[in-house]
Amino acid sequence: MHIAAPSPKAAGSACQVEEAFILKVLRELVDQEILKKEEVSSELESQLEALWDLCVDDATAQAVVRFRGLEILLQASSSGEGRVAEAALGAVANVCSHWVAKPPHELTDVGQIAVAVINILATPDAAVAEQALRIVFTLLCCTDAPKATLWCAASVERYMFVVESSLRWGAVLTS
Repeated sequence: MHIAAPSPKAAGSACQVEEAFILKVLRELVDQEILKKEEVSSELESQLEALWDLCVDDATAQAVVRFRGLEILLQASSSGEGRVAEAALGAVANVCSHWVAKPPHELTDVGQIAVAVINILATPDAAVAEQALRIVFTLLCCTDAPKATLWCAASVERYMFVVESSLRWGAVLTS
């Protein structure tokens, strides 16, 4: 059965995306992880990219959190490489961007996200590192973020790794 791209719900509804689409993408990511498939289908990649884009909507972001999607997306990105990791972290970054204006008691999973993202920052994949940094910057703006985790020695070492790697890449491009 093929579910088409997300369709808007009736006007006046809170979430602009069919929740079935969100659940389908999350379920396929779980299946991908459980079955340890080597290849990711292009359909799953496309749907994950669509979810990434759709998470700019606050109601969609809330639905992802409600369905425990942050855990699933972080697990899908744990390899730190490839388009799936980039899109999964991009979706997490978009969800986190809604938290900056929220009171601390409404934030969920911030500590878990911070630890996971710091670990992912050791990736050699620049696109994945960029999304991980988006999450770090957003969390640093949250009042209830685990600043001790985000500014510990290991975290700063990872930030420096990203900066040094980008400087080396710049030197390669200019030579």
